[in-house]
Amino acid sequence: MSIRLRLTLWYTAILFVALATFAFIIGQQIVQARSKDFDEVLKVGALQARENVEVLYDGSSATPIAIRYPDQRSFDRIERQDNVYLQLFDQMGAGIQRSSGLNTYIQLTPTDFATARHLVGAFRDYRSVSGEWLRAYINPFQSNGQFLGVLVAAR
Repeated sequence: MSIRLRLTLWYTAILFVALATFAFIIGQQIVQARSKDFDEVLKVGALQARENVEVLYDGSSATPIAIRYPDQRSFDRIERQDNVYLQLFDQMGAGIQRSSGLNTYIQLTPTDFATARHLVGAFRDYRSVSGEWLRAYINPFQSNGQFLGVLVAAR
């Protein structure tokens, strides 16, 4: 094997490793950026739904006297507009409302509710009833620092 052939193979191998490494790094950065954008869409969907919830107080106490939840059309509008499924749970974990496109409630774990009770939002991946994977933002629903339930935005 001539020296010219060996050098050509050596430089080809070095170039291949460099390009493969570069492609891997760029690919990972694209995946992270898309994931971050995806998560941001879920947060925006949850905030839009939260704006439609009204908590009423009697003025003399910090305990709400009534909570007016958004009607089904509000949830469905956000679902059509942003392609985000929404569901709302009360503080005991009972499902209150969900988007029409979501066949059943996404089942939250006791850990999800424990995290939400500390008024901390979290992202999780769930398997839907139909078997597809959904990314969900579990957003604690609160008013005056009091935990009132969980609003989930999923896609």
